[in-house]
Amino acid sequence: EAGARRQTTSSAQERKEGKDGAEAVVKGGVKTANGKEFAPLSTEECLELLHKQIKIGEADQQLRDEVLVPESLGVQPSEEEVYQKLQKKFGDEGLTHHQRIELTRAYRGISEKELLEGASALSKWNLEIGYKILDTKISSEDEKFNLCMPETFHGTDNFGHPVTFLRLSELKLKDLRKQFKKPSDVNKPFSRTLGSIRMVKEAISSHLGYKVRKHIVIADLQGVSMMSFARNKAYAKALFQVPYLFFPDNVYRIYIVNPTKIFNLLWKIVRKWVDPV
Repeated sequence: EAGARRQTTSSAQERKEGKDGAEAVVKGGVKTANGKEFAPLSTEECLELLHKQIKIGEADQQLRDEVLVPESLGVQPSEEEVYQKLQKKFGDEGLTHHQRIELTRAYRGISEKELLEGASALSKWNLEIGYKILDTKISSEDEKFNLCMPETFHGTDNFGHPVTFLRLSELKLKDLRKQFKKPSDVNKPFSRTLGSIRMVKEAISSHLGYKVRKHIVIADLQGVSMMSFARNKAYAKALFQVPYLFFPDNVYRIYIVNPTKIFNLLWKIVRKWVDPV
């Protein structure tokens, strides 16, 4: 682990780690003894960091409020104008209350044209797929999709955010192209996966007594093939657009584990499909 010992922190610093840990993981590790360099962080260590149990004291409660209150709140005065505009244009049948909140926050700082395009795409998804897909039986398409994209669930962080894990080397884009004739054909099975995560968040919210809207994604880049992404770019793009278009403002943090030298090349492709906000 780069021959460096992890920095010993006080309880206050440990609490802060729960909030700022994303910065460390994105850079590929955790702070070492000198507090400046970063040592590699394995998937197991990342999960351990997220699942670290902390007793709730005043400082912890303050941290929890900083993280969760903005996420859990209903429509705020600064959001009312955009929210009402979406309600007027799409109505309750086109967009749900929570979808209007999520769109308002996801497209903050983005042009009204892009907001309405995103809202139209989500309204169309509600009509054609929507959360009603969870009431249908798992199909052979769903099973084929899950074999090509084996994303797994690993409990929650300290704030109740569900944690999912994906090893990109196991993302079978070539098989996905063979199983689904068009890139847009992945919308339905992937929506079932993300819709299921949404239902998990609803259950967690009921248990904790506050709204948990977002989840965490851990992406392990070890062994990832740049060639696979380049050859199957349309299907890779489709996978990134499903959460972006149909589940806006649903991700709290994305943790990049084991970044390789090709990560910057991969990011140049992926960043075009990721919400800049």
